[in-house]
Amino acid sequence: MQESPTPLSVLGPQADAERQKIRQQFEADTSVRETLQAICELADNHVRQIFGDVLRVQNREADGLCLLALGGYGRRMLFPYSDLDILFLFGSERTEQEFRPLISEFSRTLWDLGFRVSSAGRTIEECKRIEEDNAEFHLALLDRRFLAGDSTLFERLDEKVLPGSEKQARSFLLAQLHRLTRDRLRDQNVDGNASAAGDALQHGSGLVAPLGVARGHGGDGVDLVRCRKRADSSQAIEDRATL
Repeated sequence: MQESPTPLSVLGPQADAERQKIRQQFEADTSVRETLQAICELADNHVRQIFGDVLRVQNREADGLCLLALGGYGRRMLFPYSDLDILFLFGSERTEQEFRPLISEFSRTLWDLGFRVSSAGRTIEECKRIEEDNAEFHLALLDRRFLAGDSTLFERLDEKVLPGSEKQARSFLLAQLHRLTRDRLRDQNVDGNASAAGDALQHGSGLVAPLGVARGHGGDGVDLVRCRKRADSSQAIEDRATL
């Protein structure tokens, strides 16, 4: 007998109640950082529950598939209305084909619950290559975090596959981060801050929020906060490159 997933009539009100609770706590003077982390925890819990439900309903194990949080979501700094940047990592092309129906159901359910999903899929072999026309993805991947699925596959990516390619691409990644930051700040007419952030980045300063600044999530104030955080955190590329 096939099991049924937790119905949306249950999950939906739960998610809405949790969002309202976070909002009320913020209005009662909870810090911004704690609020962003609470939003992230809310997303994490639903991602894992829905992924587990879909696996269970389809009578599947997660061997050969894992979910990674990237960018701001990977750093557990998720702003309201920001996308959930999720990477579906596959052990092989065959695994990717086999899991397509499951991923479609998983993503659709998250959208139905009000989560904006921005996803990508890569095999572990594809992750060995740096795509120079897709700098945002590789910058976001620096902030990778395991969410669910095959943890052995994630460890292989994190410890064996990416360190070498990130070290080799260090100059490219820094240059792209510098460019994306300057372009975004210039669009917001804050060239003075762009210069300051650019100087910091030129000396290897941080990758705290590459995707956030490039895409502009959250409004001008949020972007500037992200740039300052990025300039204050000077080791993201350096640390990845020296592993």
